[in-house]
Amino acid sequence: MIFDARPEARVIFKERLLWLLFLGPFFFLTYGTANQLTALYPSLASIMFDWEHAIPFIPEMIVPYMSVDLLFGFSFLLVSTRDEIQRHALRLGFTIAFAVVLFLLIPLQFSLDKPMVEGWAKPIFSGLAADLPYNQIPSLHVSLSMVVGYIYFMHLKGFWRWFSVFWFSLIAVSTLFVYQHHFIDLPTGFMAGLLTFYLIPAKGKTWPPLRFVSPKHIYIALRYLIVSILFTVLAFKTEYLVWLSAWIALSLLILAGLYMLGINDISNKKRGQIQRFSWLLFWPYLLGNYIAWHLWKKKVPAMVEIANGIWIGRSLNKKDEALIQKNKIKTIIDLAPEVNNVIPETVSYIYQPLLDLAIPDPIELQQICAIISAEKQQGNIYVHCKFGLSRSVLVGCAWLITQGFTKQQAWDAVSKAQTMRVDRPYMHIALELFEAHYRKH
Repeated sequence: MIFDARPEARVIFKERLLWLLFLGPFFFLTYGTANQLTALYPSLASIMFDWEHAIPFIPEMIVPYMSVDLLFGFSFLLVSTRDEIQRHALRLGFTIAFAVVLFLLIPLQFSLDKPMVEGWAKPIFSGLAADLPYNQIPSLHVSLSMVVGYIYFMHLKGFWRWFSVFWFSLIAVSTLFVYQHHFIDLPTGFMAGLLTFYLIPAKGKTWPPLRFVSPKHIYIALRYLIVSILFTVLAFKTEYLVWLSAWIALSLLILAGLYMLGINDISNKKRGQIQRFSWLLFWPYLLGNYIAWHLWKKKVPAMVEIANGIWIGRSLNKKDEALIQKNKIKTIIDLAPEVNNVIPETVSYIYQPLLDLAIPDPIELQQICAIISAEKQQGNIYVHCKFGLSRSVLVGCAWLITQGFTKQQAWDAVSKAQTMRVDRPYMHIALELFEAHYRKH
């Protein structure tokens, strides 16, 4: 098998790298945006105790302070299993997002002036000057030292395990001695870290819940994140397109998060129609998909029959209703959350969204196959995605596998009917995963 999707399977290097490539820019995008937005306030308060004036400025503490970035990256090399890396990534993502929300809800600033630094530490502090004196409560450094430090504690042994405890504790307190945080930020950062571990423990259920996420999910999420970063920069650099750019950036950032979390339903469709709130939130993505569908709808076959009474194809519009009647379709199974489609009143409608370009969860594919088998007793079935070339092809192949076909036989049968189907490695990986899952269960 090309890809072992079991939670207990050893995580591959590609996954480690993709998670890091996603979460690193995610941190800089969200943290930096919060800093820049807070800087727009005319004046900000500080929460500082009188005794904090006695805290010395120790430039050498910049070493543990800055080391968290490096240790953040190396932590992805230590995790062992797919379950562990997903929990670790979820903790990091939640910790960053939770802190950023609080930065925006409780805008504060650091109130002490840093002394001039000379010697070897001067270039480091000069670079740190780009980090504006905001984003105070809770200390994200403290929360991240807990989340990242936990991985080192679990995987290191003997002296190095306890040295990691000392070092990550030093990272937390260094925020005081390099004049980045006031004291109140540290216990609040600690509580934020505790909340993270409460919601996302080492074992058992989590919030947000763990879902099937493949390297393909993370890769697509990274693509949307990069575009979100570009529009965020545009929002801060342009005067006339600021709100439009910010809207697009936020929309694509949330979309990237949904891919990272493996959440399939982005539109909450009701009988083929995307709900207004989803249009409001994801309109750049939805508009792009509508334009693509409109340009391609006449270039791909609307419907093809892959087995007796089982049809697959693209999303249909009002002009395609005659095809529903001609092919005696009784049930439509909608896989595409990103486009509207017309559903005649005489036809049963079942919404089973799958993310575009991602490897679907074998369990979800099996559930859709079970629906097809049950609904087939009522008459012909039409399974569609946006273009009818990938997700509906996967579902069609999966259903044939449940009917006794091998993966290759199913692929050949569907390819014969849908000659324009997508033929990419992730499609074959998805079917191999499904076949292995179905034969086992």
